[in-house]
Amino acid sequence: MAQIQVVTRVTIDDEFGGVEPLPVSTFTQTYTEMYRQTFSLATTAPAVAWNPVSASAAVTAFAVLYARTDATAGVYLEMGTDSSGTGAAWNSHLVMKDIPFILGADDSYQDNSTTAAFGNVLGVVDKIRLLNPTASTTVSVKLILLS
Repeated sequence: MAQIQVVTRVTIDDEFGGVEPLPVSTFTQTYTEMYRQTFSLATTAPAVAWNPVSASAAVTAFAVLYARTDATAGVYLEMGTDSSGTGAAWNSHLVMKDIPFILGADDSYQDNSTTAAFGNVLGVVDKIRLLNPTASTTVSVKLILLS
């Protein structure tokens, strides 16, 4: 069976030469289907990267999301819940250059306003968009969804 393994190692160096290694964490998830695509974004208009109701959708749900960009200014990863209805909610994350964004579930908060403070209910992500905040530079984003 195929699997993804994410190993996180964090070390903090202070200005006096001290090193504080934090415990290594490992996340392993098996999967049966994979959607892998590299997007080239040249404008600031949001590009739909995944829509499970599309006839061409390779996977209709995911258990793991991986996104990485080469953009110095970063790229916004926008996850929508109820995106086709009137109660659509979008949760945006800035993915920075060479720092992968990994989500271990297919859910996102439905109300991430300052009044809700991420305290609302989780909803299933039903659309993913990518947004390049600088139209002056074409950037690439690799998106992998596993189910």
